[in-house]
Amino acid sequence: NNPREAQAAGIATIFQELDLVPSLDVAANLFLGRELMRPGGLLDVPAMRREAKRRLEAIELAIDPARLVADLSIGQRQVVAIVKALSYASRVLIMDEPTAALTVGEVERLFDIMRKLAATGVGIVYISHRLEEVPEIADRVTVMRDGRVAGVTEPHAPQAELVRLLVGRSLDELYPARARSAGKTLLSLKDASFRLARESAGWQPPSGISLEVKEGEIVGLAGIMGAGRTELLSALYGTGLAGRWQGEVAVDGKPVKLDSIDAARKAGIAFVTDDRRGSGLMLRMAVGLNLVMSVIRRISPAGLMSPRRQAEAVRQSFGQFD
Repeated sequence: NNPREAQAAGIATIFQELDLVPSLDVAANLFLGRELMRPGGLLDVPAMRREAKRRLEAIELAIDPARLVADLSIGQRQVVAIVKALSYASRVLIMDEPTAALTVGEVERLFDIMRKLAATGVGIVYISHRLEEVPEIADRVTVMRDGRVAGVTEPHAPQAELVRLLVGRSLDELYPARARSAGKTLLSLKDASFRLARESAGWQPPSGISLEVKEGEIVGLAGIMGAGRTELLSALYGTGLAGRWQGEVAVDGKPVKLDSIDAARKAGIAFVTDDRRGSGLMLRMAVGLNLVMSVIRRISPAGLMSPRRQAEAVRQSFGQFD
């Protein structure tokens, strides 16, 4: 009936949005809500950090328990969430899309930990839409469609069979050829490169990039997690890599300097971030306010927002997707 009953039954869930507090250290997160106390009601921080270190070392994870969660990589946070879930003496672990934001190396590390947990008798329900991960980690596969079980199969079943179960019909061509009639060039990059505002050891920012985007055309950027795709697109919007450009960038054939979000907007560039919760939406504000934030100046004459103009802007936004 509720999460507490599930925990009491030995079931723990790790959601895509990890239940960790970035401003607290690793040990404090592991013991959040069930802190170890000293006589007199004081927190026993040394004891919690010792126990946290023991639990981390049990799965061969070298992370300082005193380190802030905010300073950890996404992959490290994922593993800390697993350790936290197991600290409830969980026998069943439900993992919802755990690799969505992980690099290839972090995925391999996560899979290694999952295999070790399974070897100790922990049952794992692994939720994923990435078909290539299925044979890597699963012992049995259940495919769901429209809220119902569409079929149960072996992890090494042909991918075409998994796709058939997912969509409800056979697909002879996953990527059929499409006729394309692209228009004029909207965006062009020539030998573009970017540098970090603060250099990060072991990571090379995107460089030597040339591409064009034409009217009516969809250009896909392929690459593994950590290859620089997000950093490149963020820089195009004057954010992420702080908009530090080298090379030639043009919009509608005119050279532009995209060194700020305002400059990108004036050039007609919009950006949909992959971090909806952190930077894409203001979750505590109404849908209408979220929709008009990018045009707040236009609907706020003399610095005061006009409710009439706000309502009209919202109607126009919804009307574009009728």
